[in-house]
Amino acid sequence: IDSDFNASTGYMHESIGADKLVQIRGHYGVITSSTISNYAGFTPGSSDWDWSAGTDTPAANDDNEIEVLGETGNYYFYIQSWDNDIDDVEAEIYMKEFLPDNETAKDGSRGGTVSWPTSWTTFITDADDGLESDVEILSVRFASDETHLYFRIVTEASVDIETSTFGILINDVSDTGQTYEAVCHSREPGSTAKAYMSRWVSGAWGERSLLGTGADHIRINSGGNGVDLACDYDSTTLGFTYSDGNDLFAAVSGDGDHDHFGGDWEEENIPSTSLDDITSTSAIPEFSTILMPIASVILIVGYNHRLKRKYHNQH
Repeated sequence: IDSDFNASTGYMHESIGADKLVQIRGHYGVITSSTISNYAGFTPGSSDWDWSAGTDTPAANDDNEIEVLGETGNYYFYIQSWDNDIDDVEAEIYMKEFLPDNETAKDGSRGGTVSWPTSWTTFITDADDGLESDVEILSVRFASDETHLYFRIVTEASVDIETSTFGILINDVSDTGQTYEAVCHSREPGSTAKAYMSRWVSGAWGERSLLGTGADHIRINSGGNGVDLACDYDSTTLGFTYSDGNDLFAAVSGDGDHDHFGGDWEEENIPSTSLDDITSTSAIPEFSTILMPIASVILIVGYNHRLKRKYHNQH
């Protein structure tokens, strides 16, 4: 799929299969017009698209967000600033052709604001397998809050996310149809790494959701070598109800492609083609289990202090 949208004319070169165009114009943070138009065919003698006269559609903006009333469907996004800087997304993320038959794209998660943890608990350790150091997984750490499971995949050397894929495979132990039902993973569709949740549907990692704004759910080489992922675990995004202390996780890495889950691994429930590293599986300890050693230390220290006071008073 190739596309080239000209914001000044409203034309697209080549084809991404669009039926409607939502166009928002503005300057200095003020929206001056917001319209929705229907595809009206090609301009004779060129490959440009023509659009019908636009109908006004409500839009609003606040800080770094824009909301607009559109129509049900899959979207390709293109932004051009006043000084002609351009940013867009790959159309395939939002096009039905990218997904398995009878599946459709889903909205990004609205699981809540990402608040990165200040401390982590290691729950998987992985031996040094002699791999390329930037995809050699040494350990996996986690933290959690009410809306996210946070994973820190620690690597031997600094990660180059433009040429590698990292993911956390998730096994819903109540579903025995396959090993893994979901994966929280990286993808670098341009100049910025983003985080996605893909679900195993009809024999492929095809049902994909961009997590939040994507870039706010992933950190690269932050506080050390590796990748941090903030994975929403609401049932809509995850695809099932997460069971704390029961469901299993494994980390995986692959070099040579920023999107193995949309390439070599797309039809591999357990990645194997172009695989670099995959860890053993482990459940995240339940909250009470994590607290138990800390509580024990507090009780022991308190008991020792009481004994000291007792014997001191006797002498």
